Amino acid sequence: METGITRLSVAGFKSIARETALDIKPLTLLAGANSSGKSSFMQPLLLLKQTLAVPYDPGPLLLNGGNVKFTSFDQMLTVVENESLKGEFSVTLEASRTKVTLLFSKKAGAITVSVQGSGFLDARIDSNMGSKELLEAMKTLSNEPMQCYKDGQYLGKGTFKEHARIIDEWEIVRRYCFLTIFSKDRTFTLEFCSPDFFSRIIVNVIHVPGLRGNPERIYQAAGFGPTFPGTFENYTANVISDWEEKKSGKLKQLCSQLIRLGLTSRISARRLNDAQVEVMVGRLPENGRNKADMVNIADIGFGVSQVLPVLVALLVAEPEQLVYLEQPEIHLHPRAQRALADILVEAANRGVKVVVETHSSMLLLAVQTLIAKQKIDHNNVAMHWFQRNKTGMTEAKTAELDDSGRFGEWPVDFGAVELEAEEEYIEMVSQKAFQQLENTKGGRP
Repeated sequence: METGITRLSVAGFKSIARETALDIKPLTLLAGANSSGKSSFMQPLLLLKQTLAVPYDPGPLLLNGGNVKFTSFDQMLTVVENESLKGEFSVTLEASRTKVTLLFSKKAGAITVSVQGSGFLDARIDSNMGSKELLEAMKTLSNEPMQCYKDGQYLGKGTFKEHARIIDEWEIVRRYCFLTIFSKDRTFTLEFCSPDFFSRIIVNVIHVPGLRGNPERIYQAAGFGPTFPGTFENYTANVISDWEEKKSGKLKQLCSQLIRLGLTSRISARRLNDAQVEVMVGRLPENGRNKADMVNIADIGFGVSQVLPVLVALLVAEPEQLVYLEQPEIHLHPRAQRALADILVEAANRGVKVVVETHSSMLLLAVQTLIAKQKIDHNNVAMHWFQRNKTGMTEAKTAELDDSGRFGEWPVDFGAVELEAEEEYIEMVSQKAFQQLENTKGGRP
């Protein structure tokens, strides 16, 4: 697989008014208070994923899909006070030294897409441009290399100026959320932002949402391949069943991870028929290896059913594939959260691009500890903190980690909350003990 996403930028989307660009490392942690903009930063990528995943052309963006749901384009636009609004938002992807910026706006009642490719400076290619407008916009880019195809055959790289000599009439054609330049007779194609390259990367994103549903007695059978349209929890039971049928070593790895989390020592999934899959787990974490001690996943606590999509997604992902996990620590005991950090690090070390949105200070501290233990290189971890200023606009800061997992300035309203709670409790207990002592002294004859 090609190199995955290395940097993501978003601007004009919900509370992210100004361009926010963040590195995507093998392990990327997004932290911050509720409604600080963590999910908003990732949603444009999910919009692209659900747009490209459907078997028909839904237009530049599929607003209401399997990953995110909107009913109006306006719901996505920045409404932060005192901010200059353009009625559009942008998302920039960087991968394998290639960069593309997609700009989405609403014109004449329809969503339109514009593209700025790598090296395009301030030039903007709009889906509404005619041939003359395109040529005018491309004047400043006459020396930028582009890939050229004739009747589907690759002709090599050349500048737009060189290709324009071949034919002087071009048009822009939209393919889903990307644009390609064609000659009028469609024999020549110019690709300046590698749409096929980026499409493959985006479609391959695995999304595990924060709301993963209640455990079911029976799950619907679902086909799957190298890609997983929609959210991943819909495929979890089917992947486990497939591993069991093929006697895959990944099922053993999954059981080992569940033991490390202290949840169960055995899991099994089987197809009841063409439409239904049942998931069974060991009733106890100690002796659950006994087949007779297996119970339906709906008959145990939420911990297993909520963390299962997380673990399976990390195991099924290939190197460079991006896995986006929303609050993977939900319903996990603090000890299990620490163990989960090890599993995240193992996936990152295997080459998976793991992006974690979390509210767990325990998880963050555990990752720092693993850096100090040299279980993962500090250069392979990114910690991004989200917060909103007084106007409601999201601001993101990045913690620079050293080889001991330490960082410099970090907002105090996260890890400090637990310390403040402990200090308040100790103070109140001390005051009560002191008051009792004073009352005892006062009662003496």
